[in-house]
Amino acid sequence: MRARIRMAVTGCILAPFVLAGCGSSGDEPAGLDATDDTSTAAETPGSDDANNPDESPTSDTSPDAEDDGDGDASSGTPAPTFTQPYLEEENVVELRDIAPVEPHDDATDEEAEVLETLGRYTAAFEQIMWGVSFEDSGIEEYVIDPNLTTVREHAAELEEREMVSVGPPVEEVALSVNIDGDTASAETCLNTRGWIDVPGDGSAPSSADPLRVVQSELERVDGEWKVSRVVHDYDVSPCEGIFE
Repeated sequence: MRARIRMAVTGCILAPFVLAGCGSSGDEPAGLDATDDTSTAAETPGSDDANNPDESPTSDTSPDAEDDGDGDASSGTPAPTFTQPYLEEENVVELRDIAPVEPHDDATDEEAEVLETLGRYTAAFEQIMWGVSFEDSGIEEYVIDPNLTTVREHAAELEEREMVSVGPPVEEVALSVNIDGDTASAETCLNTRGWIDVPGDGSAPSSADPLRVVQSELERVDGEWKVSRVVHDYDVSPCEGIFE
């Protein structure tokens, strides 16, 4: 019997970038916290055919499609859509190319490039959380080891558990960016308010604390920034008041 949650899904559903397990910090992707005490009784979007997670992203040809970082507004290219697997009732989401990270004050052009890479990484990671395969998400374009291996293993575990996430679009705001030659670090506040993880084994859906401080490390490879490591800090005091 599949779990059901009752909630409205608006726009894209974002992958929780919350860590599995608790603690002050960690460097493993999130959404797998089976011990989370905050479960939500509600009714999940899903599909009768959801046991077949072979749905590939398709393009929405609706003339009303608008671009907000998902498609190409100038050319009229709509955002691709994807039917989430494993859910009881069909739920179609729009796949973003980038989840914009609001820059900190006085960000330089080079710092903006770092934040753009983080935004594209976030968008690809959320696709994985929605049920898009690791290969189809395109995340390999934005990551290198050790983070590449971590994300690949995380995606495989999600598929094995038939787990997907539902919720409103994520918000992310930069606190700082530091660049030293071909390495960079960035600290951002991530807001996943409203996110719910829906396991495919019939156990209750769960949610985690919505705010995270995300500390990312990047390296420049052949002129392009790649995310090499991501650590989540559960001391969210730097994020207080940002999303209100």
